[in-house]
Amino acid sequence: MPFTVINSEEGTSDENIDLELKEGHAYYVSVKAYNGAGMSTMATSWATIVDASPPIAGYVYDGTVSADQIDLDVQTDLSSLTARWTGFSDPHTGIATYTWAIGTCKVCDDTRGEQYVGVVTEMTADNLNLKPGFTYYTTVIACNAAKLCTTVTSDGVLIDNSPPVRGAVHDGISGPDIAYQTSRSTMAAHWYGFHDPQSQISHYEWRAGTTVGGEEIVPPTTLHLTEKVFISHMSKDLPLNTMIYVTVRAYNKAGLFVEASSNGFAVDETPPNITTPAAFDASQGSFMDNTQTWRSLIKVTWDVSDQESHIDTQSVSIFTHQQSELDIDPVK
Repeated sequence: MPFTVINSEEGTSDENIDLELKEGHAYYVSVKAYNGAGMSTMATSWATIVDASPPIAGYVYDGTVSADQIDLDVQTDLSSLTARWTGFSDPHTGIATYTWAIGTCKVCDDTRGEQYVGVVTEMTADNLNLKPGFTYYTTVIACNAAKLCTTVTSDGVLIDNSPPVRGAVHDGISGPDIAYQTSRSTMAAHWYGFHDPQSQISHYEWRAGTTVGGEEIVPPTTLHLTEKVFISHMSKDLPLNTMIYVTVRAYNKAGLFVEASSNGFAVDETPPNITTPAAFDASQGSFMDNTQTWRSLIKVTWDVSDQESHIDTQSVSIFTHQQSELDIDPVK
């Protein structure tokens, strides 16, 4: 390390003396002055520590410390930001001061300009106008006594103060929404349209009951990022002749949620009841029982009912007993 000696009285100097000083060591300068009688006096300076390296980088965390997280990734507050930092050190001259700033990019200060905070390791900025959907970064500059500095930026905190967009819930494993099913031991639902433009969907929660939003059939159960659920063996049979509703709650990463319910389905495990069997109506075009003279018309009558799920469709098929070439397509 170059060293310069200056004589204040004579104004002379000796330059470029390499003392090979070692970093982290304390050095003292002693001066002895002699007078003409040969008497002397010595004075010694305060210690000077050689420090040619910046501080060791630490970590900058968004938010205050809590039991469930060290670093905050998403927050709902639009007016304040809190940051804390740890791990900065300097083995030679120590940390002399910290400076912090907030910006919408790393090492930016467009939200809160650089501010000296001494040796404080946690700060809160109030009265901000944070924008939803933006990520804000806290930058900390740690300087030692030799005025050498190290800069570290947090991984940022996203601002999201709105719940997810509500989607739709359909009963059934896939496809169109179902109104009825035959099984009392299975249940399925699927949903779509839930999304969050700021912090995205974190997870889902679903439940089922006999009222909209109820949970007496299936208690609230957490799901990952799936958009369907299927239970193949219910612990208790589903009720008959009762509407069952599935409710899905979608959470975003800020902890806000929105929920939607299906329009419900019922269980019907009995087939339709044929109250009047199908029979040919020979009241017209017939001169004797079980015969008909008309070849272009057939009239068939029947009656069927279903008190649970009602009649959805009916199909009529006509066949000849000798499998003739008479071709009559089934009628739905």
